[in-house]
Amino acid sequence: MTDSDRRQFFRINDRIGVAYRVLSDEESRAEVEQSRRLMAPEALLADYNKTVHQLLGQLKVQQPVMAELLGALDDKINFVINQLELESSLVEKMAHEMKAVNISASGLAFNVSSEVASGKLVALELLLQPENLHLYIHGEVVDSTARDDQPGYYMRVKFTHVSPSDQELLIQHVVRRQGAQLRYARED
Repeated sequence: MTDSDRRQFFRINDRIGVAYRVLSDEESRAEVEQSRRLMAPEALLADYNKTVHQLLGQLKVQQPVMAELLGALDDKINFVINQLELESSLVEKMAHEMKAVNISASGLAFNVSSEVASGKLVALELLLQPENLHLYIHGEVVDSTARDDQPGYYMRVKFTHVSPSDQELLIQHVVRRQGAQLRYARED
């Protein structure tokens, strides 16, 4: 990643849910193509959540009471869905590990237990908090460097297949989290 790539978007340190899977070369071609054509139920639900989140933000300006009501209904629906997921085996298969990451709208870096070769494609599922937004993104491993201070590797990933709406959500998340971190730092 060049210096200009690193500065294209704000970067922050954050804690998010991360699930990733290294794709084989054959799988990389097939999965990236399939993800363009088909949406899994989880991705479809995540897409609905993103749309609701964006529209509520717009509605807050025009009709704050209506936005609050719809936000409460959305929270209630999400609570019920989360309770149902807790009882399913899907949660075990798709569990997100909360990780400290360095993230921007163009990529992220985080600790992993084993080295991943540069150039490999990975399927990422990100859970952004506190919005509870799920993003399904493909990325290319830029590098995977052995850690000096602890076991494992520090993997840097450049997003390669991210929709404009997901990128916008990433930008909004980074800006909100940066603002919260600055407020927290001022209070200390």
